[in-house]
Amino acid sequence: MSGTLLCNRSILVYGLPVLVLACIDLLTPADQLAVPRAAVWQRFAASLCYDRGDTAAFALRGLNAQLGRSAGRADIPSYFAPEEFNQELDRGGPLSDRYFLEYPHLATCLFRLGWLATGPQDATAFPAAILDANYGNLGHHMPRSEEERAIMRQFVTATRVYRLVLLLCLLGLMRTLQVGYGRDGLSAPPWWLLLPGVLFFTFSRFDVVPALLVALSLACLGREKMTLSAVFLGLATLTKVYPCLLAPLIVRYLWTRRDAHPVHWGIIYLGSLSVGLWPLLTGEDWQAVLGPIRFQIMRPPPFFSSRLMGWFSPNSSRPRPGQDMPAWVRWCC
Repeated sequence: MSGTLLCNRSILVYGLPVLVLACIDLLTPADQLAVPRAAVWQRFAASLCYDRGDTAAFALRGLNAQLGRSAGRADIPSYFAPEEFNQELDRGGPLSDRYFLEYPHLATCLFRLGWLATGPQDATAFPAAILDANYGNLGHHMPRSEEERAIMRQFVTATRVYRLVLLLCLLGLMRTLQVGYGRDGLSAPPWWLLLPGVLFFTFSRFDVVPALLVALSLACLGREKMTLSAVFLGLATLTKVYPCLLAPLIVRYLWTRRDAHPVHWGIIYLGSLSVGLWPLLTGEDWQAVLGPIRFQIMRPPPFFSSRLMGWFSPNSSRPRPGQDMPAWVRWCC
C-alpha cells in the first residue's frame, strides 16, 4: 500500500511540470510567438505560465549560429514599436557584420537544436531585420503575410524544442535533489522545485541548465568523484558565467581534507573551461569568443530592477515612492 502511494505521489510530482508544458504549448499559436490581442483570456493565461521573450532570444541566437554568422556585436539591437518594426521588415537592408550574442558560445549548441527540428535553413529566406532584430520585436510580432507566418512557424517550433529540453533539465534537477548530494544523505523533496515561480522561470529562462550542471557537480563532489565534479562545474560556467564563483569555494573545501586533491580538481576545471575556446578552431576570432563573456560580466541590471532599486534606495536622487511609480506597483506595495 505504501509503495503504491509513493508511486502515485511520484507520478503527481514529476507529472506536474509536464502538464505545465502541455498548457504552454496549447496557449502558444502555431504561427507566431505572440498571442493575438483579441484573445484576452488566452493572453492572460499565457502570461501566468511563461514569458516568450527569452525563448525568442534563444531561437534568434540559434538561427544566426546555424547560418554560420559570427557573434561579437557589442551593442544590443534597438527595440522598435510594432509599426516601426514592420517598416524595417519592408525596407530590407544589409546584415550587420556580426550578430548579438549575450550567452557563452557553448549555449549556442542548445540553441541550434531547435533549428535542427525545422529542417535546413536558407539564409535568403530570413530578412536582415529579423536576423539582427531585438528579440522583443520577435516576441511581439504579428505576421502580416504567408511568408512571415512561415518564418514565425519555424521560431515557434524552435521554442517548443527549447522548452522540452528545459523540462528534461528540471526533471533531472528534481531527481538530483531527491537522490541527494553525498553519502551522508543530504537531500530534499523534489516538490520544492514545483513552486509557481520555479515553473514559470524554468520555461521562460535558461538558468535551469546551469543549475542542473551545478547540482550534478556538487552531487559528484559529495560522492568523491572529483573529475566529474570539475567537468560539470566547468560546463556550467560555459553556459552561464556565475557558477565560476563556486570554484574557489570548492578548492578551499578540498584543501581542508587530507584525502582530497584540490590541485587535481582545479586542473580539470580549468581544462573544462578551455572547451569554451572551440569556436577559435572553427574560424571565429577573439571578439566572437570573448564578447558574450564580457557582456555577461558587465551586464547592467534589468530596467525594472534598476527602477525598483532607485525607488527604494534611501540615498537615491530619484523621486520617492509614489511620485513616478506605476499605479499597479504602488498598489502591490
